[in-house]
Amino acid sequence: MKPRVFLAYQYGHPDEVVSARHFTQLGESLVELGHEVFFIAGNRFHSGLGERLPRTETHNGVTYLRTPAVGPPARHGVKRLAQAAVNSLLVSLKLLGVRKGDAVILGTDPQLAVLAIPEIRRLRKANIYVWAFDIFPDAVAADRPEFAQSRAFQVWRALARRGYNAADAVATLAPCMERRLRDNGITTRTVEIIPWALVEDTTNVSAATIAQRRSELFGDARLGLLYSGNLGLAHDVRPLVDLMRVCGDRFHGDVRFAFGIKPQNRRFLDEALNGDGDSVKILPLCSEAQLAERLLAADAHVVSVREGWDGIVVPSKFFAALAMGRPVLYSGTERSGLSQWTRELDIGLDTNAGMDETLAQISRLLGEPDALSELQDRAAAVYQERFTREAQVRAWSDLIS
Repeated sequence: MKPRVFLAYQYGHPDEVVSARHFTQLGESLVELGHEVFFIAGNRFHSGLGERLPRTETHNGVTYLRTPAVGPPARHGVKRLAQAAVNSLLVSLKLLGVRKGDAVILGTDPQLAVLAIPEIRRLRKANIYVWAFDIFPDAVAADRPEFAQSRAFQVWRALARRGYNAADAVATLAPCMERRLRDNGITTRTVEIIPWALVEDTTNVSAATIAQRRSELFGDARLGLLYSGNLGLAHDVRPLVDLMRVCGDRFHGDVRFAFGIKPQNRRFLDEALNGDGDSVKILPLCSEAQLAERLLAADAHVVSVREGWDGIVVPSKFFAALAMGRPVLYSGTERSGLSQWTRELDIGLDTNAGMDETLAQISRLLGEPDALSELQDRAAAVYQERFTREAQVRAWSDLIS
């Protein structure tokens, strides 16, 4: 008999924030595989907007058990830590309703919930697994390096280590994340289960629609590069802007960049552009229903991880690009698993090769259309072989059963 599953993550259906969609899709897929699934979440949207969500609700076979929540998330400091503490406590108390033999899949938001794993295991005898979308307190220290020297950081890291080591397993998103956990003294079993592309089926998108969207985004450029999704502290846009300017000088209008980002992320791009916004197309985020059209309109996708954030976050836009059959232009720390995969699987360009080599590869894509087609075909094949939703959900079901 398959175990009951309790997903515990701060956000779920009907929230459209990307990580909430992954947990929501995981729950629905586990129901299809025969599991009884409960989802413990907060009763507020990630944005903090909208009405409070009902305490209980069943959607697509998943039973939602919602706790009161404080938010929206503060950006820094004591207020954010206090919010995390309250939300973590409320979720942890809800988890005391699990029984021996149940499987708990715990996310890393609320950020302090992993600290309660030893007590939940001791009291309820459930099997507990962590799906680590990000690593705390490392993320706070990467944003505020002075915090890494504080007593609070040392205490938080020690308690997190105790929590992780009490789990049955931790699902990581890339080799760099496993490496960071090991460096932090976490010895529990790890498995690699990645956040699949939210949209995998593109059969309903016509070639004419793709051509129209491409013209809207990139005009008559021969190579269109798209950055789509979150652009925040974990991403370094300045090297991309530098590359964009050099491409403008070298290739004129043949290479164009577009950014589809949240309004609150616009400041990061504006700072890097320094008043030179006319050279790039800036778009609002689109709905999930329109996402495939936009992603397919680009010839390749841009992905970035800031230095020092390797193993803390793994941007899911990487997998979204591959699902569309689009290679990546990776810019960021060489220690990220995305840099490793880009090079080893030959699914795109890695700017760690240097500006001259990156420009040479872009020139080759412009001069040899078959080279771009081959990269696109390889990207699609790699996704189907390694990263599909079906494969990741099956890995979860096998792990918890």
